[in-house]
Amino acid sequence: MIYKLIGMLIINLLITYNAPAQGQESLDPGYDETELKIKYANFIESLDPLIIVSNYPKAIKNLLSADFENQKSGIRTLKEIREIEIIPWLILFLDSKDNYVRIEALIAISNLVVYYTLKRRDNTIPERVSIKPMTSYDTDLRPLAWLILQMLRLPDSNPNLKSYAATMTGYLNLQIFEIEINILLDSKHPAVVNSAEYAIELLKNGHQEKTKVD
Repeated sequence: MIYKLIGMLIINLLITYNAPAQGQESLDPGYDETELKIKYANFIESLDPLIIVSNYPKAIKNLLSADFENQKSGIRTLKEIREIEIIPWLILFLDSKDNYVRIEALIAISNLVVYYTLKRRDNTIPERVSIKPMTSYDTDLRPLAWLILQMLRLPDSNPNLKSYAATMTGYLNLQIFEIEINILLDSKHPAVVNSAEYAIELLKNGHQEKTKVD
């Protein structure tokens, strides 16, 4: 059963949050969304979520529960794990019917992004977050760009999800989403605006070199 679930998970991950938000259809984003989606799919397929099944069976049991509280408990356990193999499990719950489950899942993904990015922080510049260039030894989470884009496009009625998506945009130096981030500055939710402003600051000053999704 677990192998069947994993297979369904990998397939279904790629059909979620694919509709652009109102007013964005006419924008010229300067990126190829199909290419972003392919890189995202390849990244997800490169991970082995069964490692998490073997090492954290109680968390997986909670995730597979029909109870939202159990699911949140499982997600919180995964949030403490610094393994990128938790990502496929978390993505599954971004489509949950429970808003708090969705938020917990995206927080966990965001925490992972921040954790791996700050491993490259330049501590000689303590007054701001400055990130050293990525090397071949660093964990590259930029293929999550397509997923982040879908979060940025959500209606303004999803402020928590949009806020964490904006934060990840900044930490991953996704300058290709500059238009989407600037749109968030018009949000009626202060948390979204604050996250967008922080993302803009990171995009402007946070990285020592511009990067693209490779």
